[in-house]
Amino acid sequence: AGYWQLVVGSVTYPSATTGWDNPPVRIYSSSWTEGWPTEDTDNTAENIFSLTETDVNTGVFEYTTGQLSTLSNGQVAVGDTLYVQYIDPANDAGTEETVSGTALITVNSAINNNRGGITFNPNDGTLDINAAITAQDFIALYGDTAIQLAANLTANDNNITVDDDLTLDGGTPTITATSGDVTFSANVDGAQALTVNSANGTTTFGAGVGGTSRVSSLTVSAATASLGGNIYTADGNVDFTDTEAVTLTVGVTIDTEAGDDGNAGYIKFKPTGTINGAQTLSIDASTTGAFTGGAVQLGIIGNTTALTSLTVANTGGTTDGTTTLYGNITTTGAITMTDADDINLAGNVKMTTTNSDVVLGGDAADTVDGSYTLTIDAGTGDVKLPIVGGTTALAGLSVTDSGTIDMLAAVTAEGDIYVKADNASAAALDADAAI
Repeated sequence: AGYWQLVVGSVTYPSATTGWDNPPVRIYSSSWTEGWPTEDTDNTAENIFSLTETDVNTGVFEYTTGQLSTLSNGQVAVGDTLYVQYIDPANDAGTEETVSGTALITVNSAINNNRGGITFNPNDGTLDINAAITAQDFIALYGDTAIQLAANLTANDNNITVDDDLTLDGGTPTITATSGDVTFSANVDGAQALTVNSANGTTTFGAGVGGTSRVSSLTVSAATASLGGNIYTADGNVDFTDTEAVTLTVGVTIDTEAGDDGNAGYIKFKPTGTINGAQTLSIDASTTGAFTGGAVQLGIIGNTTALTSLTVANTGGTTDGTTTLYGNITTTGAITMTDADDINLAGNVKMTTTNSDVVLGGDAADTVDGSYTLTIDAGTGDVKLPIVGGTTALAGLSVTDSGTIDMLAAVTAEGDIYVKADNASAAALDADAAI
């Protein structure tokens, strides 16, 4: 058996109530189902806790003690679900009739179940977690009205599931499934930093992050991550540098600056990591005014399932962010980096589209640098390049196929420059080998 503590902050009845001074409420589980008291019960039974009425018009009752007593051995077994249940005193007092209403389960002190898992389900109510929860097995959180989180969650041997909308309302929560998965089935919001760890499993976002209230930042460290919605931060970073593989299940936008009123946070993926999925990916770390664009870092994209398109933007009002490319990029649609003014190759990069455009930089003053080869195969699509190799000469440039190639400024390479296109224009070509 496990030992548990729960705090129920309030129980709201559906109508004004009269009758008992201390309406009964109980916590029970599938292992422990004692009966209801009668009206003259002194509320001293182990599973009955006194409430005091705070608003007779709305029928809201608060606990006077603030915390339920610890349930003893045999009352809760590992794997049990705990329930909150209460009686409407406006009915025949002391009967077993229950009514629907809104319950609030609040965790204000740390919970550690070192023998099994933990499930919190306030049924149609709110789950509010203000202290750390640790379980040897799983953690499952439900809250039809809301789940509010201001503390860490740790599951050592199994999964963590957050089944309803989650609001980060305090602290800097870290959610860690040491051996399992972390799943957010619904939206995640709240102006706090969120860190998610599932080094041996999958972190799944079934919906958006920061769509209603932008999170401060998001850091994900996982074997794999599945993105099922957009990610928005309030000028904070989005960091997947410790995630091996990312899968897009819907079109995804990642945006790290709101309102063009601050420096944009960076957006970084693991240099050797992958991003796959037949979806669009838009990465926006741009801003305006007296502010700086955020850095963007990308690994290998579309190596098993091509993206439908990729867009990168990280211009700044005063300083542009740097876009660093470590690996190949494969899409069926366009690769658009018009608003990525400073592109750096940190490895040999091949960009491949299915007869769609490749645009690097927006004008002749933008740059592509790095002592590596850049290969572009756009099929019948057009290619547009800014200054190439102006600061650090490329090892080589090859545009193997395109409709029209427009080189807006000088191209410098230590190795070969090869261009095959229906139409080509170039400001200047400088190669230490063949052109």
